[in-house]
Amino acid sequence: AVLREGVAINDEDAALHHVLGLLLVRTDRRAEAMVELERAVELEPTTARYIYVYAIALHSSGEIDDALDELRAARDRGVVDFDNGALLVTIMLDRGDVAGARSAYEELRADYPEHPQMISLLQAIQQSERATNP
Repeated sequence: AVLREGVAINDEDAALHHVLGLLLVRTDRRAEAMVELERAVELEPTTARYIYVYAIALHSSGEIDDALDELRAARDRGVVDFDNGALLVTIMLDRGDVAGARSAYEELRADYPEHPQMISLLQAIQQSERATNP
């Protein structure tokens, strides 16, 4: 109730929409949560965490293409974030788009060459490449 009141008072506060969206996810009110999470991204399209959470919610709701589109659009807007890039790679691998995952990985590696999780992402890509090209 307090978060809804806060949103009613200040509908332009992305943080309020984001937190309300998280609460709605936790209370299994996904449709309402999606509206709030999307609104947070609309209000602050360069806040990497809002994008990440919204993309996860889209993916979890089976809206995989929309999740990929959101992550790509964020990158196009100049939002470079390791978690968003790793999520893009992971979703592409899950969909069987190994070439797309490799390309997204290379972009991510250019920005985060020393990130410790780059090794596990590369291993996942290589494993998928071996599985598709025995």
